[in-house]
Amino acid sequence: MNLSQFFLRSVTALALAPIVLVIIWAGHPYFSIFIIAVSYLMLIEMLLIIKSDNFGKLYLLIPMVMAVALVFFVIEYQLPYLVILIVIIGFFLCLLVGKDNLTNRLITGFSFLYILLFSLCILLLREVPNFGALGLFWFFAVNWASDIGAYCFGKCFGRTKMFPRISPGKTWIGSLGGIFTAILVGLLFYGSLFISLDLLLLVLLCAGISIVGQFGDLIESVFKRRFGVKDSGVLLPGHGGILDRMDSILLSAPFIYILIFSFS
Repeated sequence: MNLSQFFLRSVTALALAPIVLVIIWAGHPYFSIFIIAVSYLMLIEMLLIIKSDNFGKLYLLIPMVMAVALVFFVIEYQLPYLVILIVIIGFFLCLLVGKDNLTNRLITGFSFLYILLFSLCILLLREVPNFGALGLFWFFAVNWASDIGAYCFGKCFGRTKMFPRISPGKTWIGSLGGIFTAILVGLLFYGSLFISLDLLLLVLLCAGISIVGQFGDLIESVFKRRFGVKDSGVLLPGHGGILDRMDSILLSAPFIYILIFSFS
């Protein structure tokens, strides 16, 4: 393991984690504005990854669509379907704007849907009764633990690659280490958060979040591999871009949101 790289990653994480937790605790509208801003930065990173010829136009178009969505979200927090409609309109605008080839337009459009709709799940999780801020703390903690565990176990003990053509750095030991640390951290909340949840079910839930999150990481790796990019950006020292840190959370958010409503 590169200790200097690990130290840089740790410092960045320790600096940002308290800020994120405070914003989560503050709730709406601060958390909503924060998630929309992060979503915008992730979309810009995706445009840079695919080297879009429409960057100049979409750079202006995307925040306009997102601003309209945010206004409706602030005015009436219980109308997510209207926000979804606006996002779908933004998807078709991405397909129609500019001179990009069809493949890049489709990637841009689906990135728009993927990032914004799944970010909406994060916003809605904050407002779920008996979940709220504490539940979101748990959700982020499990995801972060999975990422850290996968990185540390993979660097120290990983030998066999999972998908060498897609993501050469990911190993089976790293993946299992991520699941283990996700369960370990998730259980720290047992008794204070999921009081009525069976212990085995909580273990399976933490493992599921880790596994789904790792698939989210692989989805981003496919895009980066396709366009010959190592990191989505440089905003987070030691980590890369915001998309590099949010990829697992983006996919696991709808997973946990659907489960909550399936069993509620």
